[in-house]
Amino acid sequence: MGATGQVSKLVLITSLIITIAHSCSVKLEPKVPKYLEKPLKFDFYKKSCPQASGIVEKVVSKYSEIDPTNPAPLMRLFFHDCFVQGCDASVLLNSTTKIVAEKDASINFSIGDFNIIDEIKAELEHACPETVSCADVLALTAVHSIHQAGGPLYPIELGRRDSLTSYAPSSTTNLPAFSLNISGLLENFANVGLDLVDLVALSGGHTIGQGHCSSISNRIFPVVDSHYKKGYGQDLLAQCTDNGTLKAPAFDANVQFFNDPVTSLTFDNQYFKNLQMGLGLFTSDESLLTDSRTQRLVKLFAEDQDKFFKQFGVSFRKMGKINVLTGTQGQVRKQCWVRSLPVTLSLVVAVTTLMVISGGRSVEAQLVNNFYATHGCPNAENLITSVVTSAINSNKANAPGLLRMHFHDCFVRGCDGSVLIDSPSEKDAIPNQTLHGFEVIDAAKAAVEKACPGIVSCADILALAAQISVKITSGGRITWKVPTGRRDGLVSSAADPLTFLPAPNSNVATLTSKFATAGLSVPQMVALSGAHSIGVAHCGAFANRLSPTVDPTLNPAFAASLKLQCPAGSNNVVNLDVTTPTRLDQVYYTNLKANKGLLTSDQVLETDPSTSGLVTANSNFNTFAANFRSAMLAMGNINVLTGTAGQIRLNCRKFN
Repeated sequence: MGATGQVSKLVLITSLIITIAHSCSVKLEPKVPKYLEKPLKFDFYKKSCPQASGIVEKVVSKYSEIDPTNPAPLMRLFFHDCFVQGCDASVLLNSTTKIVAEKDASINFSIGDFNIIDEIKAELEHACPETVSCADVLALTAVHSIHQAGGPLYPIELGRRDSLTSYAPSSTTNLPAFSLNISGLLENFANVGLDLVDLVALSGGHTIGQGHCSSISNRIFPVVDSHYKKGYGQDLLAQCTDNGTLKAPAFDANVQFFNDPVTSLTFDNQYFKNLQMGLGLFTSDESLLTDSRTQRLVKLFAEDQDKFFKQFGVSFRKMGKINVLTGTQGQVRKQCWVRSLPVTLSLVVAVTTLMVISGGRSVEAQLVNNFYATHGCPNAENLITSVVTSAINSNKANAPGLLRMHFHDCFVRGCDGSVLIDSPSEKDAIPNQTLHGFEVIDAAKAAVEKACPGIVSCADILALAAQISVKITSGGRITWKVPTGRRDGLVSSAADPLTFLPAPNSNVATLTSKFATAGLSVPQMVALSGAHSIGVAHCGAFANRLSPTVDPTLNPAFAASLKLQCPAGSNNVVNLDVTTPTRLDQVYYTNLKANKGLLTSDQVLETDPSTSGLVTANSNFNTFAANFRSAMLAMGNINVLTGTAGQIRLNCRKFN
């Protein structure tokens, strides 16, 4: 059959399906399982997914070991979800071209760890497809996060369903602000059916987690709040400003502090003891002690941790039932960040896809964790990890080389392995002539080809190699699960890198434009720039900062050192981070604050007011680690090819 005949047949069948869907829509709706007809229950998934809680516990435990600050934001996600239109996972939905979702509301600017929720959901979908809701994932994640931080393992009822809507204004209206007094807080809690005791007990969640300068500005300007313990408020002020004084302070809204400065990572009753000592961070904290309506409960919980734990559990479960969707309400999303298609439309899309794909084989439509576990090469990631780890152990320069190669690949046509093609190709472009580590990708490809011929893409190998490089150079402190399922591109042009890659002499406006073209934000740009914590640059890349005159934003002693390493006309290499050159950490940002950024594109992040606050925020390792992980995941999704797009190269250096 010719192409025209195939299209006609496709249109005819699609029309038939839509007609049937409209005329017999009831028959197209799935029969509701018996367990969905029941309200919330402790054993809701006993038969349908008995391993659900264990899967959540495993992933939460893994990320808690990687970064012990992770339990706090995971617990906080559940709070921010439940207070806005109920515990329905609306906080997880992404914004669309028409609607700004909750997660993008200004009050939610500091929430994160969405990648951990995505990994949990992916594992649950593998074990029990379309069974465990994202709303229940948030509930279970909060439970196990509290336990990982040293608190009790609270039982919680399950059976929630996921919302179909998410609106940013709802967050601004319904979430309690840090600046509220007790009257304001009580009104806010009463709106969702919670009382004064719930308010005090749930505020104890601040025993873990962090707050930003922006949330305490009212307590340190124009004068430091007298309720702060002597010295504590002044210390907060010093960390929020450049000069630490009240005289024209250069306020940095993004600096973070632990809510509990005494037992920062432990879920206990120290928060209430801190209130009595003047160590309550926010106005909403301090007001619990100074208001007679709540003062008694603060004293009770400070003196008796068991009573706090018991009441927190009661109030936590109560919060977890706010406006829940059950039965046939809402849906169970397959991915937590996007609504699932209606059944009728899903059927049309599924059949259409089968018609278009040669041989009638269905394929994955997007990246997923552990893609190859169910697509013909279950040992792929282990093989790649072994090869890349060995290569980095043999030559430390391979780590920054592989990380940089992934950047250069994703920014040009997307993460499609086009940078790996031999000349004539992207490799010929000036920005790519210093790339190295191609032989490591070749070795990893050879290993997976031997085990599973024609299955694993070069684009996925490169993405995994970058993640392994980060894990090793950060000492295991920065890691993430790489979603896979990319396909390899069919085009590689030397003209593209000059168009899309940011140059080393770029200013912030140019950098912002380049990153925006790739779909990345300014905070992601600053976080990804932290990759310059490792690796080297050639003298030519920053010669403009040394001659004919020295860049005034360059530290004089540092400039003198660079001149010695880069005599006129040389193209030697210099470490991008002169302090910890082989370790991926936050020191890159502290170097910028000391005017020791090597490239113009580095130092402008500190000198430009639009990004200097982000530089300061990322000077905290935990903040940088979280931001870098998130930004790497976002970058790894740029214009990826999936399904039948592109190809799976047999040799990463040439097209099939």
